[in-house]
Amino acid sequence: MDWHTHFIYQEGSLYWRYTRGRAIEGKRAGSMSSAGRRVGINCKKIAIGRIVWEMHNGPIPEGMEIYHSDHNTDNNRIENLRVVTRSFNKHQRDRVQKNNSLGVSGVHKESNRSGYTTQIEIDGKTKRLGYFKTIEEASRVYEEAKKELKAQYQYRQGVLIC
Repeated sequence: MDWHTHFIYQEGSLYWRYTRGRAIEGKRAGSMSSAGRRVGINCKKIAIGRIVWEMHNGPIPEGMEIYHSDHNTDNNRIENLRVVTRSFNKHQRDRVQKNNSLGVSGVHKESNRSGYTTQIEIDGKTKRLGYFKTIEEASRVYEEAKKELKAQYQYRQGVLIC
């Protein structure tokens, strides 16, 4: 889609080019959601970061996602956006998911044993990292694997993602 027919990009924000329905010419496009700023086009909600990327670089390859380098999903300046795999994007989260009862990423309590297992997803495949007696040890191994995965990803892409 030619996003330039709908929007004007200015310092990380999109502004409507026309007035139609809720779209008012010159008004900032989109609204905030828990997943970042989104805009409705053709009955679909689309992340503004995706639109900004495509306005500057063309279509996002299949299976790739937009990553905000500063982790602020409302900062859609082109210099803050990168195209990454879903696996990489998931491992960049600074917080533990809400449904995590242990409060530690990548670690699971073994129901039939007294220890913990840890695993990491790499390019859509789950890699088991081992069984550990303490949650601290399991967490340390997960964090090391996560750091290694990030280094490998950066090398494959040929760019440094800060």
